[in-house]
Amino acid sequence: RQQMCAHLSKMLLRLRGNLYSQYRNYKSLLIYADKCTQQSKRDDALLDAQDILVAIDQAKTFLYWLCDHVSESLYPGASYQRVATALRILSITIKVFGVTELPAIEGFTDQQPDFPFTMPIANPRLCKTLVDVFMNPYDFNRVQAFEILCQFPSPLPGMEAKSDVQDLLWWGLNNVVSTRAGESDSGAMVFRLVFTKYVMELGFDLSPEQNAATVASTNKVSAATTVSDAANVFTERLLDLLEKQVHVAKSNLLLASQQHPMHGTLLALQYVFQEMDYKSTAIKNNFAQWTKTHARAIELIHETCHTVMPVLSDASPEGNVPTDYRQGDDEEEEEEEEALDQDSDASGPKHQVILSCCWRAVKEASSLLQVIIAKAPASAEPSKDAILTHQDLVKSGQLFHHLLTHIRHRGAFSAVYPAYVSLNTRLLTSRDPSIAQLPAEWLQENLDSLTSSNISITRRSAGLPLCILAIVSSEPSVKKKLLNKAITYLMQLASQEPPIDADQRIDLPQVHAYNIMRTIFMDSKLGTHVLEYASQGFSLAINGFSSHSWAIRNCSVMLFSTLLQRTFGTKKTRDEHSHVNTLTGREFFVRFPDLHPYLLKELGVAVDQLLQNALAASVHP
Repeated sequence: RQQMCAHLSKMLLRLRGNLYSQYRNYKSLLIYADKCTQQSKRDDALLDAQDILVAIDQAKTFLYWLCDHVSESLYPGASYQRVATALRILSITIKVFGVTELPAIEGFTDQQPDFPFTMPIANPRLCKTLVDVFMNPYDFNRVQAFEILCQFPSPLPGMEAKSDVQDLLWWGLNNVVSTRAGESDSGAMVFRLVFTKYVMELGFDLSPEQNAATVASTNKVSAATTVSDAANVFTERLLDLLEKQVHVAKSNLLLASQQHPMHGTLLALQYVFQEMDYKSTAIKNNFAQWTKTHARAIELIHETCHTVMPVLSDASPEGNVPTDYRQGDDEEEEEEEEALDQDSDASGPKHQVILSCCWRAVKEASSLLQVIIAKAPASAEPSKDAILTHQDLVKSGQLFHHLLTHIRHRGAFSAVYPAYVSLNTRLLTSRDPSIAQLPAEWLQENLDSLTSSNISITRRSAGLPLCILAIVSSEPSVKKKLLNKAITYLMQLASQEPPIDADQRIDLPQVHAYNIMRTIFMDSKLGTHVLEYASQGFSLAINGFSSHSWAIRNCSVMLFSTLLQRTFGTKKTRDEHSHVNTLTGREFFVRFPDLHPYLLKELGVAVDQLLQNALAASVHP
């Protein structure tokens, strides 16, 4: 498919150049025929012109057929391959021939080339078909359809009236509030299209909520009077919808999970903030109002996260039902079974519905905060040109740190990690010293917390390694001062022998140090930077094999395995003894010279134990 699209792109480029050239020849021949006095030459010129016209008509017929064929391939239920290929072909056709105007042709001086015909791309049929593609279960197809529609003129053909757009928005709303992730993503993409094409460009005053179309919003947002007001009013109304869902979740999390999920609205807001251009006059004219809107959005993100935290921070989040919803389970079992039989769209067991709602809410809330932090202008001091303050950045960092260190659900804290990386990258690249020093302070707090607080046992230290990795991997400088600081501290902590009477119910600081180092060595962004610490890592892991603590022996084996993968690379063949998977001794010890005397010493100890027929005190790899 990729080769076909690549060859088709070359063919259409050649065809466009050929058609343009032939049409120029055609016009030249007509001018020549008008001026020619000899009848025979005039007839020859007209015949040549007619032949050119026939060739142009043939190309036109092919291109029109191609557009029709693409439209017919975007039917509901079509396979991913068919829809993806059709959208790629349509995108290539638009790139070559344009939607309303032909792009400048390379090799010709005309900025607006005179072309014999216009491609019938921007038509109501194709436009509505592409909107229907938003319901496709594959994200790639939805994004492709959105990018194509963004190139169409505003308003979109077939959807010019405000009532039609409002109906489209409500159709999207029905999917946004769905408990299914695929449907809510599709609905959010409809919101994104409406916001981009109608609210931002045309200033349509639209209501995201169907039952609140004629009622004033909870924040008493007045109707939009200008194009610059429309985007702010629309965003505020969307925040009103999120606020209602958060209030429902605070009072009854099960009801919110089944009927008022928050993740779809959060994703729609994410798309809205992504489409904002902070340098545009529309935002600059209403800067004070937009600052309040951003502050309100950040506040609601914090509320959302704190509302779902009790479920995600439970010691066993999978299968756990909050105590408030356990009462009467036995009496309700029969009713639930009947409801499941009658309702084909039932979401599933209580614990599954609540957990799914909570971790998706945290995922989309952190992604929304990531978008705001990455795009909105920030300043340490109050400024007319800054939306985010120093306090906003600090609170955002504290929220991400709280989520990563308290959430036990792996899917949830893994979803928070990219947002925390984005925040640290923004801070570390800031020119303001008071902002740029925040990650270093957070790193020191995280390292100090390893020994100062008792953290109950969690598998692989839960999100704590990611919390530290997000800071050290975001550093842009070549020296990587924060990485060196973290590794040095962790090596020193992990090398300390734990007390023999240590409480096995509490994770040892050394165990956390091992787990954090393992995560740092596994990270691909730090691949070349961590190799200089590999020798120390191997020594630490091998020493850990002889520890009296089972937890440290376990972590040492995992760290050793990670270091083998980092230094030797992933296996290229399944054969353990194949030379393809190996390094020569000379090459290995040239890379890690400190390991040669250490491994020789350890090998001597192992040989002595074997010769003495004594039980090995430790496991030697």
